[in-house]
Amino acid sequence: METVFVLFIAIATFLTRIINLLSVPIFTDEAIYIRWAQIGLGDPAQRFISLTDGKQPLFTWLMYPALKIFNDPLFAGRFISVLAGVGSCLGLYFAARALFGRKTAVFTSLFYLFSPFALIYDRLALMDSLLAMFTVWSLYLEIILIRKIRLDIAMLLGVSIGLGLLTKSSALFCLLMLPFSLILFDCKPKYKIKRLLKWAGLAIVSLIIAEVMYNLLRLSPWFYIISQKNYSFIMTFSEFMKSRFAIFWPNMDGLWQFVVSYLTIPVLIVLIIGLIFGIIRRDRKILYVFIWFIVPFLALAAFGKVRFPRFILFMVYLFLSSPATFWLILHISPGRK
Repeated sequence: METVFVLFIAIATFLTRIINLLSVPIFTDEAIYIRWAQIGLGDPAQRFISLTDGKQPLFTWLMYPALKIFNDPLFAGRFISVLAGVGSCLGLYFAARALFGRKTAVFTSLFYLFSPFALIYDRLALMDSLLAMFTVWSLYLEIILIRKIRLDIAMLLGVSIGLGLLTKSSALFCLLMLPFSLILFDCKPKYKIKRLLKWAGLAIVSLIIAEVMYNLLRLSPWFYIISQKNYSFIMTFSEFMKSRFAIFWPNMDGLWQFVVSYLTIPVLIVLIIGLIFGIIRRDRKILYVFIWFIVPFLALAAFGKVRFPRFILFMVYLFLSSPATFWLILHISPGRK
């Protein structure tokens, strides 16, 4: 039965994204990314052309086969985001199931399916949908790693984070969030110290794999432009220390408006209530999901020079389809024993 639902949700997500895919006018950045993909496809020497603007190339690389298959370049570029949306939906299902069980996973994936925020960006040829997919799967693999502590999972996690880093620099948060998975560590079993040390070793394995994958970009002489581009969007630590929280509150106001606009107030109220009950009941799983949202959100508020709604996409996906909402519905609804 679960297999049937997973197939259903994957097909439903695909159809809701692919239908009338060209009805939305082309966005400026879409045209840039698609043109890079066309140039790279035509000239192998230009496969790293996106690095000339400080952008990682994975999204444009994935367009190559799509440009071969589809005649319309815009459709080809957006098709990659459609597939990324399907991947995000499935990743959220498995992450919610791992944390809260199958019922919550069903509600979470359905919530994602009908989310306007997800629907918009899963239909645009932008890097953010692909980044969100790798973020969701990294979350899932970090949950599984802390529970099973296995080498194969650590390797898959490293690959997932590495692919995220090849997509956009924001994937660095997937590495930074790895220590927070210790919230889910089971301290009861025997040999807990041994298990903890083993997890630390496997976390380092994931880190090494991700960094090796990312450093493949050093094959291009334009690699250094990535950091230059990043600092046009975020402050350096020295700049932050000079201005401290000068931009924090203005950024918080702007980012919060994005969250309210895209999530809507009713959804936010339910999420916040679910979080409050999770804290009261000391539910570490709900706290863990919330941390995945609040840490990058506060970091963007503190260091961000520029803010656009798509910048919060990868963090809002986890909060937007947060199992906390459905945990609230399923666990404290009237009539539940």
